[in-house]
Amino acid sequence: MSEYADELDPHFGNLLVYLGQMAAMAFGDLPDASGQAAQPDPEAAGMFIEMLGMLQEKTRGNLTAAEAKILEDLLYD
Repeated sequence: MSEYADELDPHFGNLLVYLGQMAAMAFGDLPDASGQAAQPDPEAAGMFIEMLGMLQEKTRGNLTAAEAKILEDLLYD
């Protein structure tokens, strides 16, 4: 990602990472804010993944290489 650092809008990048983290928490892959293991919630995880997919679709052709890579990587993971 460092090769694209100058192309990354930090606010948009933070939004993408936040949505990815929320999906991971909903899957139970990350602990919640208290440090406890999160209960898996596939419905919530699906909602966050759909949001990332919608952002990818609606911003296609308007993203920098860094933004597109982050989004693609989050959806792949």
